[in-house]
Amino acid sequence: MDCSMFRLCASAVVAGAVTTAFWLLAAEPPTETAMRQLAQKQFREGNFQQALESYQKLLSQPNSNPVASADDLKQAVQALQNLGRIDEVDKLIEDAVAMHAAQWRVLQAAAQSYLELEHFGQRIAGVVHRGQRRGGGEFVTLWDRDRVRALQLFEQARPLVEKEPVAADAGRFWLNYASAFQPNHQQPAWKLQILTDLTTLPDVEPGAPWRFQGGDDRGAPVDEQGNPVFYAIPEQFADAKNDGERWRWLLNRAQTTVPSLREEADTTWAQFLHSQFGVQTMAGQIRPVAADGKDNDLTENTGPFAVHTLKDDETIAKLATGVKRFALPDEHNPLKLFQSLAADFATGYGGSAADMVAQIYEDRRQYVKAAAAWKTALNKFGDDNHRQERLQQIVGHWGQFEHLQVQPAGQGAVVGFRFRNAKRATFTAHAVKVSQLLEDVKNYIKSSPRQLDWNQINIGDIGHRLITEGQAKYLGEQVAQWSLDLDPKPEHVDRLIDVTTPLQKAGVYLLEGKLADGNVSRIVVWLADTALVKKPLDQKSWYYVADAVTGQPIPKANVEFFGWKQDRIRANQNVFRITTKNFAQFSDGDGQIVLDPQQLPQDHQWLIVARTDAGRLAYLGFTGVWYGRHRAEQYQQTKVYTITDRPVYRPGQKVQFKFWVHQAKYDQPDASPFANQEFTVQIHDPQGNKVYEKNYKSDKFGGIEGEWPLADDARLGQYQLFIANRGGGSFR
Repeated sequence: MDCSMFRLCASAVVAGAVTTAFWLLAAEPPTETAMRQLAQKQFREGNFQQALESYQKLLSQPNSNPVASADDLKQAVQALQNLGRIDEVDKLIEDAVAMHAAQWRVLQAAAQSYLELEHFGQRIAGVVHRGQRRGGGEFVTLWDRDRVRALQLFEQARPLVEKEPVAADAGRFWLNYASAFQPNHQQPAWKLQILTDLTTLPDVEPGAPWRFQGGDDRGAPVDEQGNPVFYAIPEQFADAKNDGERWRWLLNRAQTTVPSLREEADTTWAQFLHSQFGVQTMAGQIRPVAADGKDNDLTENTGPFAVHTLKDDETIAKLATGVKRFALPDEHNPLKLFQSLAADFATGYGGSAADMVAQIYEDRRQYVKAAAAWKTALNKFGDDNHRQERLQQIVGHWGQFEHLQVQPAGQGAVVGFRFRNAKRATFTAHAVKVSQLLEDVKNYIKSSPRQLDWNQINIGDIGHRLITEGQAKYLGEQVAQWSLDLDPKPEHVDRLIDVTTPLQKAGVYLLEGKLADGNVSRIVVWLADTALVKKPLDQKSWYYVADAVTGQPIPKANVEFFGWKQDRIRANQNVFRITTKNFAQFSDGDGQIVLDPQQLPQDHQWLIVARTDAGRLAYLGFTGVWYGRHRAEQYQQTKVYTITDRPVYRPGQKVQFKFWVHQAKYDQPDASPFANQEFTVQIHDPQGNKVYEKNYKSDKFGGIEGEWPLADDARLGQYQLFIANRGGGSFR
């Protein structure tokens, strides 16, 4: 694209630390110093137009102070952004680059400005404008172009920096240049395998503004043998085979130039390695995929998730081909790098590195090592980062109740309890006055407060009301207390047990577990003898009262319906009028109640309580009511279920597939209506081109089975596999 046709604008803040004020040539002329002081004063006072003009005059002087000129450029860019004239930023930067082509600090400032600008714009009448504009136009993304232009400017500055006598400034340049290669949300890590062409600017690509590409969760890249890709340090920058090696060379050059920069450079590298090869990359995986295609041993001690068995020189991580256990060379081992940083540096990055060592051991479930690492970090770096709390989480006596569903009464409630290190627990149970709580909630709503206190009508989280809000009036008498000896697992590992309680009677209980020399955990236990179920019908609402264990209907249950709504009295004011509706009906001989919209309006919130003379109690709410129209055709849809022998293929491999065609009906007979019929199977490539079509005859179950060999030069991407006019699936 012609540069004269390329006008870009941005609104990101370009603000950086002032480089060490060191000028080798001569002292600043008085006029330059005065002009710069004036520009700074104008900028501080918000006179951005005058400040911009002053900075432009400074930048137009070829022999100005190079250290100050770099800051002049950053301030000028900021002034343009503050003026909303971001379509002039690119010209400003390029004019400064042309005027100060021999000043590496100005080139560096220009490169950093490109990286920090907003990377989107609009194409209007063939001209690209950076940023948002009125009047419409085609949105374009400028990230690739901005990134490459920044790399070009850094590369233009590189031979000049080789001659820089101030080592501190040169070292910081190498780190800044390296940061341009560092992966981020715009530039995923797998692209480090590419050797970016620094001779040509890429074209502007169509793209939406403020596009966020999301995290790169596809796993670290692998080579043809399925092993992770490692980036070496080349002898010279020009010898790099990819951007990953360029990045490593720059990080290494920074610390060889200024040894004190090692902690920053190595921390950057270690953090990247941890993001690629840490065991946390397996988060969200259900079953690992072996790179060699063989079945994985999923036992506790030898399976791919057995992170507690890892040595310090190996890891288990999610790669592009699946989860794999493999050894790590020291220079690519984040644990070893963090250990080295923590040992060598007593301040700064050393403390963060020590914390990462402990965190990595925690992630590996190697809690003895993690505790030792936290102790080391605590002794060396203090408790600034809550290290004592993290240590106590491992070595202390801890326990908590697991999430619990409603359980049937009369069978003894069983509660999951997870603990570590503790050897004895005491449990106490108190009854909860649910009926009183429900009555208080109804009375509060009936009082029609001007503004509802939502905490007063919260019946969905009784435990929160009892513990956090201290509403002890709903806590009844103690009904049980007992103690239990515990057998903790070694090495601070959690143990999960089932605690059988003496609770039998239907009701709600607050159960408290206290560990000797440990914490207290609480949970609300629900024991039900009655179930209250609702279901929308065609323009009606159906309720069913039944025994919670057998499911048998409970006739003549008194079912109370309490509804409320609020209407705003005055516009734009939080003043409301509350309307309530309250009635009751008995369940019929089948335990059912059917209501219509006149009885149960859907603009109310409803509390439904079922009671019997025998003391049964169940409730729903608060809940809305929805009335739908049911159509028979929605229960008779034809569905196609599709599977392939694997989700991902390489070119040249064979795709084996199978379909089942059937109707989704509750009363579907065993014989398929699609048995022994002709169907057309099609496959479309990632560009939507049809690459396969063949007629198949289904079996007696409506099943179709086939295969298709991929060509050696098959396009990469997602393929669509389907039965014509029916549906299907996909593979990659």
